[in-house]
Amino acid sequence: MRNDECVKCFIMLCTNRTEKECIGRNLFGDRKLRLDYLSEVEIGDIGFLLNVANNILIGVFEARSGVQLGIEPDAWEGEFPAQIRVKPKGKLIRVSEATSVLATAGVKLIDLKFGMLAPVFPVQREDVTKQLLRSF
Repeated sequence: MRNDECVKCFIMLCTNRTEKECIGRNLFGDRKLRLDYLSEVEIGDIGFLLNVANNILIGVFEARSGVQLGIEPDAWEGEFPAQIRVKPKGKLIRVSEATSVLATAGVKLIDLKFGMLAPVFPVQREDVTKQLLRSF
């Protein structure tokens, strides 16, 4: 088994509309065009869910699959086919002021729209994992 602090992490996005489905299905998703950005995710990597609507980081999750197209084709009405199966690692915790926590951990952020910030890339280095896990 891998040490959590020695694995990369991935940060996937959701909104108030998609958060419940992500958690309920134990599935994170993104657009097909982002498939290459997610190809580094391996089983056992640490995952976080960033609700960009309310700036909350939810975790901790563990990848149960690498990225695949259409694990659950009907999820999010087919809008996010690049999918990673996850499972919670214990009780889920919600961390407020998520973008500040991410920036402090060394995650580069971009402005999406309407003032919402998100990571430039979903997959992060092991040192970022270690920093983020301190908030959980």
